[in-house]
Amino acid sequence: MEGYPLGNETRLAQISLTVRDVEESLAFCCDAVGMRLLSRQEVPVHGLTLYFLAFTEDQPPNPSIDAVENREWLWQRPYTTLELRATASNTPRLPHPPESQLGFRGISIVGADGERQQLRDPDGTLVTIATDRLD
Repeated sequence: MEGYPLGNETRLAQISLTVRDVEESLAFCCDAVGMRLLSRQEVPVHGLTLYFLAFTEDQPPNPSIDAVENREWLWQRPYTTLELRATASNTPRLPHPPESQLGFRGISIVGADGERQQLRDPDGTLVTIATDRLD
């Protein structure tokens, strides 16, 4: 696209969060926030499972969220995805740092309708959902 130094509008491609309880976090993201699970990827060498979510109605090429052929499709999406990292039960979990030591204060989502609301995910991360800019 003309006028953009990198050829396109810039966007944040992915946000990655390590979660303590993946089932609670998935329920929060899908039910409370309205995201959709697009892919699940096992990484056994590191004791991780990665879950990729987004605000979209797009359908992956293969309907199985575990399908390897969906990975290239996923990484080409023109919107931000959220990656939840879940550790295997036998892998030590990272402690949640005190709020004074967090590297970020939360996640802000600009939606199409509804009023601004703030929620905390199951791990305590602040999530702000708004229809206006979050200046």
